Amino acid sequence: MTINYKKIISMLVVFAVALVTGFTIGRIYLSSNTMPEGSTKTYEEVVASNEEILALYNRSLTENVSSFNGIELWQIANYNLSNLSYFKKIMTGNVNSTGQNLILKAVKEKKDKSLTYTKLSPSATVPFIGIKTPEVCSKFTYNYDTQNTNIVYGKFDVSGPAPENLAATFPTTGGQNYTKDNYIAEFKATPDNAIMPYAISNKVIPENAVSALTENEDGTYSFTISLSGHDAIKDTALYYTEEIFFSCGYKSPKLKWQDVNITVNVDENFMFKSIKYHEVYSLDSPSIPILATITDDFEDAFFFEEV
Repeated sequence: MTINYKKIISMLVVFAVALVTGFTIGRIYLSSNTMPEGSTKTYEEVVASNEEILALYNRSLTENVSSFNGIELWQIANYNLSNLSYFKKIMTGNVNSTGQNLILKAVKEKKDKSLTYTKLSPSATVPFIGIKTPEVCSKFTYNYDTQNTNIVYGKFDVSGPAPENLAATFPTTGGQNYTKDNYIAEFKATPDNAIMPYAISNKVIPENAVSALTENEDGTYSFTISLSGHDAIKDTALYYTEEIFFSCGYKSPKLKWQDVNITVNVDENFMFKSIKYHEVYSLDSPSIPILATITDDFEDAFFFEEV
């Protein structure tokens, strides 16, 4: 048997550096694995123009759902949603973060000239690694009149066990205040434009990424958008990526998208009924010792009357 002394020595050096610096072996090897850059586009560059969307909406007044493809239906439903005086969108689901299951609840509600967004996900310890995932308990409030946004952090009242159970209390004053320009600099879009996590248009979604329309037995219609690879996803997820960076709680995060599958259900009135999301991406940060693989499975439910 031949002993590879060079390999042994190199491994000993890695262990020695890990011991001195406090980094894990995985973190050292990761340093040579650069993450791809995110989107360099603006929100206006990835969505259809107001004129194009208005033309689709006007067609929807005289044509039925089956006359449109999935991208067109998303744009019409998103336009209808943003023009309602009231709606509530409740997202619930699970996050698998490098083997640790987390629960999440995210609620967006338009009411009284404001749009609020609460995002809740209790912290947990990742097995074998010993790091804790960040606690997410934040509330964004966007004022339609001033176009300013306030962000506050709350305290959990109920932290599980199911994502539907999550609840928190938030302070009524204080927090971080953003002007429209400051918010765009941070998140690449204003909250009223970022009601949905993805910007869907034919500028960023190829035709072959969208399934044919299916008419369901309950009178609704469904289609699926399937995207694979960082470059295929980064532009449609430009502000969603920034939201992930903001809420992840890690220093200088970087992200690599792998897969996104979005299954959309709309009704005969061109309104979103439900949306299922399956997302896979890698997250890197100097704050964590490994390259974290994240798998999200979320579902959006929509309500158009205040209960």
